[in-house]
Amino acid sequence: MITERAKLLLSFLGISLLLAWLTQLELIYFICAILVSILAISFLMFQFTLVNLTCSRQLPIAAYEEETIKVKVVLRKYSIFPDYFIQLLDNFPAEHEQGREKRMLFPFLGGRAVINWEYEGYCFKRGEYWVGPFTLIGADPLGLFKKIKIINISSKLTVYPEIFSIHVMPSFLKGMITPRYGSQTIRKSGDYEEFYSIREYRQEDGLRKIHWPLSAKHNQLMVRHFEQSGSEQVTIALDLNKESNLGKGKETTLEYAIRISASLSKYFLDRGATVQILGWSDKPVITLQGRDPSHFFIILETLAQIEANGYYPLDKALMELNHFIPPNSTLIVIALDRDQEILKSIESFIYTQNVSLIDVLLMTSSFDKNIPESSLYLPRVKSQDIKIYHIKCKENLEASFGS
Repeated sequence: MITERAKLLLSFLGISLLLAWLTQLELIYFICAILVSILAISFLMFQFTLVNLTCSRQLPIAAYEEETIKVKVVLRKYSIFPDYFIQLLDNFPAEHEQGREKRMLFPFLGGRAVINWEYEGYCFKRGEYWVGPFTLIGADPLGLFKKIKIINISSKLTVYPEIFSIHVMPSFLKGMITPRYGSQTIRKSGDYEEFYSIREYRQEDGLRKIHWPLSAKHNQLMVRHFEQSGSEQVTIALDLNKESNLGKGKETTLEYAIRISASLSKYFLDRGATVQILGWSDKPVITLQGRDPSHFFIILETLAQIEANGYYPLDKALMELNHFIPPNSTLIVIALDRDQEILKSIESFIYTQNVSLIDVLLMTSSFDKNIPESSLYLPRVKSQDIKIYHIKCKENLEASFGS
């Protein structure tokens, strides 16, 4: 690629040749020869620019919103020929639009050089991103010719939603399977692998539970007696209908719902509950029940990728996914305060599946100023097994869930 400087030099060369032809002065011919030599040498050196240059990148595979991470880049040159005025650009799409291009200038790069470069990337918003590709821009020593080289090396970065601390949430005994530990633990015969005691064989036990050494010792069949145990089961339902996503940037009902879902998941998982996420975007979103530490990161991965692309309103989505909601469990619904249809679905779940409800209502008038305030968000269902939270845009979420 010819630069503006080269175009200016070519123009000057053309004028000089015209003057030399008109005047037949040897000095002007000599000047023209020098200019041609400069162009020829620069062009020859330009041919070896950005030859055998490679880049590599190291960064974390995941980060959280509002977190700043360090990205390490290694630039290697395998050629013996030097390079001049090398610009290395990397694309960091997780940052604000104006800060996504990371740029470094190397005035001189010697033969077989290895350059280490480190930059900081700010993870502005949750999502799944591909950092890269690299762009190398090189020029000859006089800057007459420029070359651009794309190195298609991209690195995946998952930005998890921001998590805030939740210190207390209502506990619904109705929505519990017997807890494995604590004062509410009970002992009864069951099929779980939590050993409790030895007792005499009963016809319904089956051969698998027989303790053969003790049976021989007591001269009668003895079986292992197990504790039936479990934990609270929590289902978090999200409204992923595109028409329900109000607001702009990170201050949208979807982003608030995702932050709340991630924080609630951590709260209940830390307390031994099983948690699952349900929703319906352009396809069903289902994480299934789980409670081990790795399940939290499955939830975070799911929430990082969710978009409000659905056409199903939340009440219809819950009808389609109701077989994933266990009876006698806790259901957390995150919906708009004006969604009256979801209240009918909630009422159905409370009475038909005996679930306890935590209803997180996002106040639409605070996310969209064109929508007037309304008091229609109060649910019609009255029960001691319901807890309601009203969330406004730009509200301190940690404080909102502190009572």
